[in-house]
Amino acid sequence: MIIGEWGNSSMDVGFEFLLPIESKLSAIKFEQPFMSGQGEKFPQGPEEAWFNYFKLIKSNVPEHIISLLPNNFQKEQWQCVAIIDGVDNLIDELSIDSNILQENNILFNLFSSLAGVEKKMGYSF
Repeated sequence: MIIGEWGNSSMDVGFEFLLPIESKLSAIKFEQPFMSGQGEKFPQGPEEAWFNYFKLIKSNVPEHIISLLPNNFQKEQWQCVAIIDGVDNLIDELSIDSNILQENNILFNLFSSLAGVEKKMGYSF
């Protein structure tokens, strides 16, 4: 499930992917950021990862979002993966070379990695 938000500028574009809590995201290496001090590590925010242009964070789904889902989906447990950075970089490159998406399947690869499916030959997004 994808939730998209658009504003008046590219700075307001954002995507959040709601995935079942049991989803395995092995193709994307999320790591917990830590701060070290006096020989100890202290967690600093949610797990994060980079996928091509995109910085992703993994978090719980806010309750107000759960209430917007169809009734059958509200009973499930979800995790959220949000694109928090990189959309502007992709937009900038697309303004120079619109073939980037077609040649590299950047968005399709991200969706496939999150969904846990392999890329199908001959299909472009």
